[in-house]
Amino acid sequence: MSFNMVYLTSRSTPDLSLALDLHMVLAGIVQKAKASSECSLSAALAHAVEQVLVEHATDTKTIGLGIHLRIQKRFFTGSHAMYTPTWHCRKVACSALARLEPFIQPWIFGVARLRRGEKSEMEVTWNNLKDTYLSICAESGWNREDIAAKISQWELSAAPVRERAMQRWSRWAMRHEDPRLLVDRSCRRGASASTREKLIQKHLSRWRARATKLHSRQAQEVAKTQARLLAAQAKRITQEEKRK
Repeated sequence: MSFNMVYLTSRSTPDLSLALDLHMVLAGIVQKAKASSECSLSAALAHAVEQVLVEHATDTKTIGLGIHLRIQKRFFTGSHAMYTPTWHCRKVACSALARLEPFIQPWIFGVARLRRGEKSEMEVTWNNLKDTYLSICAESGWNREDIAAKISQWELSAAPVRERAMQRWSRWAMRHEDPRLLVDRSCRRGASASTREKLIQKHLSRWRARATKLHSRQAQEVAKTQARLLAAQAKRITQEEKRK
């Protein structure tokens, strides 16, 4: 089960009934975290875990709760995701999430920052994210140098992705610097204003014709229904008179 970049697991069991119970606990945590009004993801996760465990009268050790994070920044690592270790202590997991959260908001690595000329700021944020991520992994027992080498390989393989993004940004910047490229192109597509007005009138006339046809068809159906009812009523009256 997952939400945002948080992934939840439970202990494995061959008992189908128990497995369904564990699944319900994880699903409850995800639902409450998504619906939480907390201002941060870490606070929403902590509150959801605590509330669901109380509702199901269980604890993290009984269900074997595991929490890990997956961080993906395509601009720097391409299709590769940065996994964290799996924590079985919710406080440790929420603490790690709180440390990473300032660097993982969607707007921090958006193309809009390139358009504002903030590429250097993006790189600073990325380096801070990497340093925090490596520290968290090292604190949990992973080898910092091995993970750093792997991220460096990902950065190298994702260089074409960054190059294409920079090319798109350069074309956008050129269009906004050259006044000739900012000319309204609508006249090339729909010709003059009078032509566009004629097209609008044509579409309106077609719509009115369809509406009139539909209204006429409905009126005919109503008339047929009324005729059948009158005929049935007349027949019934005739039969009653014959009986008399």
